[in-house]
Amino acid sequence: MYSSQSDSRTSHFSCIDLHYFLLFIYILEEPFQVLNLDTLIQMHLKWLSYLPRVKPFYAVKCNSTETVLRTLNALGTGFDCASKGEISQVLSLGVKPENIIYAHTTKPQSHIKYACAQGVNLMTFDDEEELRKVSRCHPKAKLVLRIAVDDSSSFYRLSSKFGAGLSTTGRLLECAAELGLEVVGVSFHIGSKCSQSLAFRQAIADARSVFDTAKLLGFQFSLLDIGGGFSGKDFPFSEVINGALDEYFPFESGVQIIAEPGRYYAETTFTLAANVIAKRVIMEDMRKEGVDTISQAYAGFSLQIPDDMATHSISSVTSWAALRGFCATSFWATSCMSAQSYRVTVAPQAPMSSGVLSVAGGV
Repeated sequence: MYSSQSDSRTSHFSCIDLHYFLLFIYILEEPFQVLNLDTLIQMHLKWLSYLPRVKPFYAVKCNSTETVLRTLNALGTGFDCASKGEISQVLSLGVKPENIIYAHTTKPQSHIKYACAQGVNLMTFDDEEELRKVSRCHPKAKLVLRIAVDDSSSFYRLSSKFGAGLSTTGRLLECAAELGLEVVGVSFHIGSKCSQSLAFRQAIADARSVFDTAKLLGFQFSLLDIGGGFSGKDFPFSEVINGALDEYFPFESGVQIIAEPGRYYAETTFTLAANVIAKRVIMEDMRKEGVDTISQAYAGFSLQIPDDMATHSISSVTSWAALRGFCATSFWATSCMSAQSYRVTVAPQAPMSSGVLSVAGGV
């Protein structure tokens, strides 16, 4: 289900036909999400404004809703796919193979063969074993060497799992040359929720050093992939990124710059609605009452939600409840896992009742 609303200043409720959706959630007791296409388009225009040299390849793993993929394809983005299934999905929507990067450094051989058969040539690697698999299954691939970078300032760090150390890149390029494979560029990912802009600058500088090593070995690199981890709320590091790109990869170098944003596009374009299916009253002391509300809200969330994202996502639930005088409330998923909960505090008055529609924006 999706809805488009041209006036972004209106509330989340203005994006949906309340009568229809209230009936849907009360009868079926199932959560649903509403997609605002105008917000999606606005996020893309914002990207082009802040990072004009960087072509976004949307990370399909983040949210593979068909309408999102079709819209982004129409807007001219590329697509970051991490599996055969994701490649198949975007190809079925008319995406051209050259607009796909198979951005996973450890791929099943059958998936590499599928990419080869479909004409998807651009793919990442970070070790010799992957190079040998590619040489057997897709010898005409255009490879991108993923390097490990300093992601110590990020909440979610990825370099311990993905990426080749700078000291090993020379040997990997020599191995690629021995196997007759074409390596066309470098990729990195500084992790999600990065707090230091200089992490991007250093990663871009590291990529430059790999470009220089590759040139000495006879490669002609033409692509830099600066990865993902971009928030949909703002662009705090755009000035640093643009400055580093201009310094290390000036426009006249001819190097194509791409990135793999996912949450950037999906975070603020969806609104989740869920039905409260039960409640439990807790008497904390004689003077104060708290209410735990068991909700289906988390049926639309991932298992773990960073604090800032959870606060953003639950904000409209809090505001909506506060206006109606509800108590301090914990929202729980329908699973048995205690980790799937989030507590909000609002005015301690009347308790929330079962059957109430809860809406969380920006999920």
